[in-house]
Amino acid sequence: MRFVSLPSSLAFLSNLHTLCLHRCQLDDIAIIGDLKQLRVLSFANSYIVELPRQIEELTRLKLLDVSDCSKLKMIPASALSKLSQLEALYMSNSFDQWEADGIRNQGNASLAELEYLSHLMTLEIQILDAKILPKRLFSNGLQSYRILIGYGWDWNGNYETSRMLKLKLKTSIHSEYGVKVLLRETEDLYLDEVRGAENVLYDIDGDGFPQLKHLHVQNNTVIQHIINSTKCLLQLRVMEVRSCPNMEAIVIDEDQDSNEEVVEFNQLRSLTLDGLPHLRSFRSKMKKAPPGIESRHKQILTADEPAFEEFLSEELSLFNRMVAFSNLENLNLREMK
Repeated sequence: MRFVSLPSSLAFLSNLHTLCLHRCQLDDIAIIGDLKQLRVLSFANSYIVELPRQIEELTRLKLLDVSDCSKLKMIPASALSKLSQLEALYMSNSFDQWEADGIRNQGNASLAELEYLSHLMTLEIQILDAKILPKRLFSNGLQSYRILIGYGWDWNGNYETSRMLKLKLKTSIHSEYGVKVLLRETEDLYLDEVRGAENVLYDIDGDGFPQLKHLHVQNNTVIQHIINSTKCLLQLRVMEVRSCPNMEAIVIDEDQDSNEEVVEFNQLRSLTLDGLPHLRSFRSKMKKAPPGIESRHKQILTADEPAFEEFLSEELSLFNRMVAFSNLENLNLREMK
């Protein structure tokens, strides 16, 4: 349906709690400001360019859904911050023109406005530039989220999980405090070109990721390995590592005196390794180079040079007895040297 303007009679529904206008073309919808009792407002899959300033009058609103409103380019500044009772905000495949500054009286909405939503528990949002992230944005205790940070992401993912995070950061992961708060609870994690992390999960959060079920790592020339053998990934079900030309091992043992207990991925069902020409072993130890041979600090030794061949003969098996996949169903290996 197309509404040049919503019917004026709508204002007489003074006790209306839910209004859903799905797959509609919406022009002038300012009249929704009269529906002061609204708890749920949804424009999902609609053609809408701008939310009206009057939306800030809906102070009892608990759910706002503008998902798949791909033409939505304008949300008035400070309007979202007035929705103090909001519990769920759905913006997947929708508005992403966030202002960098704090709340202002004119212009577009800013991410800082979300900090005022103290009841927010569910959030779906895309942020193109990580530099505009407020440090305390995600500190209110989200229970469910699908958050995309950086350019080039789509909204595909595993919808069996309730907490998905996709990161493509031009800055170091260590400078994004707000993001690190989310990582501890993330179930579905995508990492693309993340800087400042050679050992991906250990460098991001040394405490481990007990909730992580799906891990996707791609397009990084710095990453050398994924995890340290001392964090738990007990819930991991899917792992994909793609296009990381300097990846040397997936699991690394930093402790030279470790008792070499078997690292078990008991929940892992699917493993994809694609475009990893320097991968020598799924699990490897960090060793010091033999005397007289220079190496980087804490380097995984490879067998590229003949001098290393005998020294590292036990490291060259892609899979060995020190790692177990008791329930693996799908194994995909592509472009491996």
